[in-house]
Amino acid sequence: AAGTPAPLTRQLTSHLDNVVDNLAGLKYDGPKLEASAKDGTAEHIGHFKFLVGEATDIGGGSVNQDTYEVFRTGASKENLVLAVFDGHGRELGELAAIVARDKIRSLLEKDEIMNQVFDDPEGTLTDVFRHAHNEIKARFPQKYE
Repeated sequence: AAGTPAPLTRQLTSHLDNVVDNLAGLKYDGPKLEASAKDGTAEHIGHFKFLVGEATDIGGGSVNQDTYEVFRTGASKENLVLAVFDGHGRELGELAAIVARDKIRSLLEKDEIMNQVFDDPEGTLTDVFRHAHNEIKARFPQKYE
């Protein structure tokens, strides 16, 4: 229907395509940056340097349920993955964010999965998110055992 938002993965893919298109169009004549970081907060890819940090507000709760992940993947560590996990729910939000973070990272670190992301980003990321969702559902009962 007109005005209906696209599924989340399609929106993310669309935004990622725009970012990649914008980056590809940039011209940089400065020195090439080396791929190194002391504390894991700076990543260099080609001539670009990505600085990553976090800021969060725990809201009215007593536990910060949010987390994020930054890591490189691929045979030559050529892919930079940045992900944010927003935990929801008073009792299980933190667990959900941590389980999703760990599951998604474990999947995206596999070369065959990353190859599928490039071939079919929407379908592959939908599958990755589904696996993370199922892992969260499986872990919830364990919290109360």
